[in-house]
Amino acid sequence: ITDQCGNYTNTTYSFTTNQPPTQTGASPSNTATNIPLTPNIYITCNDLDGQTMTTTWYTNTTGTWTLLATNSSITNNTNITQTYTAATQYNTQYWWAANTTDGCNYTNQTYTFTTTTEPNQAPYQTGETPTNNTTQKCIPTTLYVKCIDNNSADTLTATWYQNISGTWAQFATNNSISNNTNITQTNTNFSTPGTTYYWTVNLTDGTAWYNQTYHYTTNNNPTQTGASPSNGITKICTTNNRPLYIIANDTDTNDQLTAKWYTNWTGTWTQFATNNTITPGTNITQTQTNYTTPGTTYYWAVNITDQCGNYTNTTYSFT
Repeated sequence: ITDQCGNYTNTTYSFTTNQPPTQTGASPSNTATNIPLTPNIYITCNDLDGQTMTTTWYTNTTGTWTLLATNSSITNNTNITQTYTAATQYNTQYWWAANTTDGCNYTNQTYTFTTTTEPNQAPYQTGETPTNNTTQKCIPTTLYVKCIDNNSADTLTATWYQNISGTWAQFATNNSISNNTNITQTNTNFSTPGTTYYWTVNLTDGTAWYNQTYHYTTNNNPTQTGASPSNGITKICTTNNRPLYIIANDTDTNDQLTAKWYTNWTGTWTQFATNNTITPGTNITQTQTNYTTPGTTYYWAVNITDQCGNYTNTTYSFT
């Protein structure tokens, strides 16, 4: 500064501009590969001026940048993190960015990573029919399972085994099974009423496998007791209306039974009556009018069937 006399003063001043914050230690590191799905992402925020910072996170999974989250009041040299929840596909490249500001200056850094290839997972099976551990099951001829594989591109092979006599034996195979497919096989060996049968399916994708064993118990045959007249009895009085009785039994208490009555007084068996919808433990009766000749042995029979087609047939006689 100078006046009209030429007197002056000269003073020099200085100032330092604010330095932008920086980001270091990114994880996953830029262009990293083999990263697990939905990873945590990290950076360390630095500010040489010691100011508090704010970081805004962005992700790009479809070609468009989307706000993910914000961290506020960050002090110098602080490691901050967020979860990249949209990184859900295997073997896929994803981008993320962090914008860090101290309120005056900012820095923006973009990073990318590629997720790991899809790990192989063992297939598994659900929805078996007959349902495992069921009882009072009508004898099935067809077995089912649904094949599931989380590696949807895999094709599967199913090997079926049966155990009838205490030894496992293969009885069928399904090949080239697609994911979420219901497969079936027929087994005609599970044919004895009142028997527990075991079957298993081994499912493989060629690398990993899964084996599940199932069992069920077939429905029992009905029975009959308490015949009257009792079998083989003699000296029965003749009558034009001979009542016949039995008790229809079935240990499968939910069964409904049907009884068909037969007579043989001419040398030929002939059905003469039916009882329907019988509850197990019921005393049932029919009347026969042809047993009228003294000194004659007469034969009669009752066939009792349940809803599964299991039956018992018993022949009786009296004289």
